[in-house]
Amino acid sequence: MCSAARRIRSLGVVGATTTELPFISSPRNVVVKGVAKAVNKQANELEDGGVDIIVMISQLQSIEEDMALAPRLSAVDVMIAGGGNELLADPDQGDLLIPGDEENVFGSYPQFSTDADGDEVPIVTTSGDYKYVGGLTVGFNENGEVVEVDEDASGPLSRMGGSFGPERAASFGVNHGALRCKLAPSTLRENLNRR
Repeated sequence: MCSAARRIRSLGVVGATTTELPFISSPRNVVVKGVAKAVNKQANELEDGGVDIIVMISQLQSIEEDMALAPRLSAVDVMIAGGGNELLADPDQGDLLIPGDEENVFGSYPQFSTDADGDEVPIVTTSGDYKYVGGLTVGFNENGEVVEVDEDASGPLSRMGGSFGPERAASFGVNHGALRCKLAPSTLRENLNRR
């Protein structure tokens, strides 16, 4: 839950998995089809139920799949991509990486894609080898719409030391991945931990 002085904000989470599931797992009789349609249905149901902020957590096997899906979605505010092995980082902006990982950077943290409503949606991920966790600080307006991404307080954190110093840790407030809601114009922040 994100809270502001005047109103409680609710956060809903929608999950999505790849249509390639039968080729990477043993789902038995599970068939995945119509990912965009299913996500939109769930997001609309959450909105109809009064949810202000919607986060999609996926296992689509690459951030490129999430970026391709975003233009077909409506009402999803933030996307957390899983299943790929992309490392998003901004080493030139102070993201400290494990030596040798500089050449493995896929792109900036976060990536953005435009959804079906014309809104920019931040999309984050990190490599799947547990060397890093990610944090994202997002500002929302009174309607639960993304109005800012605090790139100074967002990014990958090395689980092997170095980039997870006291100053950077304090910006996340936790020692594992987090999504922090920042409700504009309120100064009240609350960590929403994902683990």
